Amino acid sequence: MKIVGVILAVVGVITLIGATDGTTDMTRFEVTLNIVIACLLIVSGSGLCLSTRWAWPIAVMLTASAICLGLYLMVQPGDITAPGASIVAAVVLIIPGALLGAALLTPRSLRWFLRR
Repeated sequence: MKIVGVILAVVGVITLIGATDGTTDMTRFEVTLNIVIACLLIVSGSGLCLSTRWAWPIAVMLTASAICLGLYLMVQPGDITAPGASIVAAVVLIIPGALLGAALLTPRSLRWFLRR
């Protein structure tokens, strides 16, 4: 669980830095959304690193959201300016999300989450 937590926290920090560096051409809404998602990643990743059970459902939700977003972006019609967008969606969102989800849903981690 701690490795998954470290990965989530690092991705959150990278997302936060990318959203706030001031050199992007994102709208204010996109920047705000990136900051909120980055904070969720950092908090849930830190919670998993500290072995808190409340962070597990948040991490599962975030990995499922990454997979769903990747699938949604993959089926969008492409255009000539972004011919590899579906490949990027698979490599950046779907595959890592599936791997993290598999790590979070192993029998050992489920026992850890459900223990009393």
